[in-house]
Amino acid sequence: METIPPIFWMSIVTVIVVFLCLIFYYLAMLLKETKDTVVEVRDVVKESKNLLSKSTDILDEAQEIVATAKRTVYTAESLAGEIKEQVIVPVRSIGGIFSTISSFLEGFRSK
Repeated sequence: METIPPIFWMSIVTVIVVFLCLIFYYLAMLLKETKDTVVEVRDVVKESKNLLSKSTDILDEAQEIVATAKRTVYTAESLAGEIKEQVIVPVRSIGGIFSTISSFLEGFRSK
């Protein structure tokens, strides 16, 4: 029995081929799962792009609303300043004049 029987070599080659086929099978399944995952990720990226564009539109509208509110506040402040200049200042000066006259008359009455 100096030579190894051929059935032994065939079984060794069969085991090696089975292991190689198993490795290739697992590699193919990994590639298939990776492909499916990439497709899902592409869909998610497309949806996120749509959401980003919508959120950008919403932010632009919010900026317009804030700008309108700022203009309204500025207009109200300028209106209040004009009212102060046109109405309150003359009323106070007239009130000051009446107060001075009243004090002057009180001075005469007390003597």
